Amino acid sequence: MSFDIEKFDAAQVTIVTKKIPVPELKAFFGEDEKAEWEVRGMTGTELFIANEAASVASKTKVIIEAIASGTDAGLKKGLNTFLNKNDQMTPEELVRRHKMLELASIPPCSENVCVKLAHNKPTTFTKITNEIIKLTGDGADLGE
Repeated sequence: MSFDIEKFDAAQVTIVTKKIPVPELKAFFGEDEKAEWEVRGMTGTELFIANEAASVASKTKVIIEAIASGTDAGLKKGLNTFLNKNDQMTPEELVRRHKMLELASIPPCSENVCVKLAHNKPTTFTKITNEIIKLTGDGADLGE
């Protein structure tokens, strides 16, 4: 039996969502609201955008180090400040997960909130992004 391209093309696509309990963030929800962070699976394009963000961060580090290698520390510090980087470059996986949280949160989450959450509540950040990875891996519901 061969793959039915027409049936696949006609299938209704529903992006799967999930609410993740985050009682540790209760102070940032309305009084009558459940402390739940809603996420969805990413599309293929969004997954590649998140992966590319990590690659760009790694390449940026190499460029900064190359430019600064023959110069004084002031230039390196200035370049790092300009690119919003410090001497401790962000690991690629963290950059990738920042972008995942930004894209797959419902509603979308700003980059600065993603960074703040990861820095101050790393276990919560990891729990949420692990769920995004799982939903993305499961893919959309194709109304089979």
